[in-house]
Amino acid sequence: MVISAPGDNPIEVTGRADDAAHTWSYLNSVNDCRAKDGTKTERLRITGAEYAQMVRDGRTCPY
Repeated sequence: MVISAPGDNPIEVTGRADDAAHTWSYLNSVNDCRAKDGTKTERLRITGAEYAQMVRDGRTCPY
């Protein structure tokens, strides 16, 4: 997704926050991730720590 800034220029982001510092991360249904109990959901909410571990492990779903 490209978000345009004034002058129709793309927004640039500098720096990076630690993923684990976020309270919640939301995953959309593109990767068909399921909740811990196996139920399917449109948008999965996981903790920042769970998201950070998922990224470190190279996974697209946390469970």
